[in-house]
Amino acid sequence: MSRSTTERPSSAPHSSGTRHLTDAEFVAEFESCTLAPHAFRHYDHVRLAWTYLGALALPEATDRMAEAIRRFALHHTGTTAKYDDKLTRAWMRLVAHVREISAGAPDFATFAEANPMLFDRRRAFDHYGIVAR
Repeated sequence: MSRSTTERPSSAPHSSGTRHLTDAEFVAEFESCTLAPHAFRHYDHVRLAWTYLGALALPEATDRMAEAIRRFALHHTGTTAKYDDKLTRAWMRLVAHVREISAGAPDFATFAEANPMLFDRRRAFDHYGIVAR
């Protein structure tokens, strides 16, 4: 499996308004804070995590995710008060685990369709047997 993809994601059932962007475009828009805040929903958090984990080892991907989310929140809201570092790190561990057991997914849309429980924020950790905090 390649560590990143340039294919355009298909219409996954949980996808957001960013599905027309390649992974590289999505990451660039997110990291430059040009992505609209309403376009960054739970699906997009998971997609960003999946993308970072395709390019970096878990510790580096987690640090990059944490930094990027804080920067995005600060840019769009003026505060990082809602940012939860422990939750971000738990989600990164969860996405890394699911990515590992779904190694055959060639792109995020396929990964998302194969792992719908990732998009149930209340039950995802229980379903995959990962401790959230």
